Amino acid sequence: MTERPIVKRTRSPGQRPGFSLVEMLVALTLFGSLIAISINIMNQQVRTFYNGSAGADAAQNLRFSMSILDNHVANVGAGVPTGQPQLVYADSDVVVFNTNWMSNVAGDAFAVNVDSTMPLAWVMAVPKPRRFTIPTTAVQYPDTTYLEAGSNSPAETVTFWFAPDASTPAADYILWRQVNDLVPEMVARNLLKPARGPFFRYYRHTAPISGSVRMDTVPQAWLPLHHIVPIHGSNTDTAALARVDSVRAIDIAFQTTDALPAPKTRTYSLSRTIALPNAGKEIKKTCGDEPLLQASVAFIAKDTADAFGTPSVLVRWNASVDEAAGEKDVLRYVLWRSTTPFAFGVVGDPFLSIAAGSPNYQYQDASVLPGTTYYWALAAQDCTPSLSNLKYSTVIVP
Repeated sequence: MTERPIVKRTRSPGQRPGFSLVEMLVALTLFGSLIAISINIMNQQVRTFYNGSAGADAAQNLRFSMSILDNHVANVGAGVPTGQPQLVYADSDVVVFNTNWMSNVAGDAFAVNVDSTMPLAWVMAVPKPRRFTIPTTAVQYPDTTYLEAGSNSPAETVTFWFAPDASTPAADYILWRQVNDLVPEMVARNLLKPARGPFFRYYRHTAPISGSVRMDTVPQAWLPLHHIVPIHGSNTDTAALARVDSVRAIDIAFQTTDALPAPKTRTYSLSRTIALPNAGKEIKKTCGDEPLLQASVAFIAKDTADAFGTPSVLVRWNASVDEAAGEKDVLRYVLWRSTTPFAFGVVGDPFLSIAAGSPNYQYQDASVLPGTTYYWALAAQDCTPSLSNLKYSTVIVP
């Protein structure tokens, strides 16, 4: 029996041994674990970013919608001549009002905004032959053609309403805006009804037999309030028919979500009470020299108490000496706002106009942005129309 020779294997200098199968399995397991951990961390970061972005989008949607409503509603009745109603229709999901919101006449101090390119259909009152049906209702408006000095009134009709969004299965609403009888514009979508129920609530002036005038909530049972008598302020425009004329503030509320899947969905809410400083004021018809404005103007920046800590600017000023004395011809006060300094005597289009006739004047602007410097100007205006000397001030929003 022969013996099998023993073969010895040698490796060349510098040659390293390979991995065994066990070592390969261990390495692959560790590598896979590291990849899984990395992917998990990345997914968490993506989810965190997405959740934060969704929340920011929801907050932006709320603030944008409210700023549009605030800028328009605060000017209810601005530049509206005697005989034309200021608030036309008021219900829980729709509000209709007249305001000289836009003019195409350069330097028109009676209008809130000026754009020389705007067609007449956008800057004049809608006449009776073009009467339209108020959205969500069967009510038609206007009931007459409103004139000022023999010409069509410069105060157009603005309508805001919330309507269900038929394109989504959820109970979402769309906020719409319409000027006169023109094509409606979508302001925002993905809005929800507030927890309290109605989108709009109203406050009115009441004068009890004994006691002073006070603000009361308009009962829901009274809604809708709407202009019924053809000529506002006529002898028949009294009692229950004139309830719509007593509204002095509108409270607006709505919600939105961040569209995250349940149960992670977060709901955001926003509400604001907007005073109507022009409501109940009539345009005077006597004029003289330009009014005198020896007013002190105070600008106070403070945080509001809403859920987002929205900053605001409270603007206060004193009446012109020609309002209650002197020529007694001051019609309104005009405010300008800019993020760049005004050139001397040049202020551009007005930001807001408020009718004269109040014991105290103030306006709270909640459409400002934090960390921004705002430049303000103020003037009194009579029916010439002539503006007083301008008063300027600057405020830095915290």
